[in-house]
Amino acid sequence: MPLFHEFKTDSDQHIAIWHVAESLDFFESATQYHPPISNEQKRKEHIAGRFVLSYLHPSFPIHDIRPSPFGKPHLAAQSLQFSISHSGNYVAACWHPNHEQGIDLQCWTPKVEKIKGKFLSAKEIEYCAAHPQGLMVAWTAKEAAFKYLHKQGVDFIQDLPIASFVVEDDKINIIINHNINKNSIQICIKSLIYNDFAFSYVENNRHLFKL
Repeated sequence: MPLFHEFKTDSDQHIAIWHVAESLDFFESATQYHPPISNEQKRKEHIAGRFVLSYLHPSFPIHDIRPSPFGKPHLAAQSLQFSISHSGNYVAACWHPNHEQGIDLQCWTPKVEKIKGKFLSAKEIEYCAAHPQGLMVAWTAKEAAFKYLHKQGVDFIQDLPIASFVVEDDKINIIINHNINKNSIQICIKSLIYNDFAFSYVENNRHLFKL
């Protein structure tokens, strides 16, 4: 079982990252889940995400997961909250009894340099210079915030500006501000850096509302 990393946060988020080395048959047999996805790689990634949720929470109702009107997987009739992300040969999942979740995993790729202007302002690009992989980390952080917000029509530059980007060894603490009417939600994100990828998650005990 190639479990890459598993941990719990102070706010009872349970997170696992899996290095996918098993066959499609393994995941289908383990989950008894057979989605109508014809592409074998996409099917494997889809099922692997459900498998990791089941690993974290053996009674997690993976067969009840449905896309919301915005396309985000969710459980319509339960308070359980979760988030899934996959890239390359890795898949990550997290769950919490009742707080909305947002995670993102991205394997290193040079294309982030080419598309940075689509999700980062000039000021944010300066922030990212604090770390050699800062651009990718910022990408995962904004994706995690986007999943956490669960909204349509979010502009990554205008609606999810980075207010703080602090490097601490192999971790980066990021604060993203999201304006809603007269209020601003301060979304606090922890980003972890590994040899093959960057991983970010919204810290449930650290998002604040302020006037």
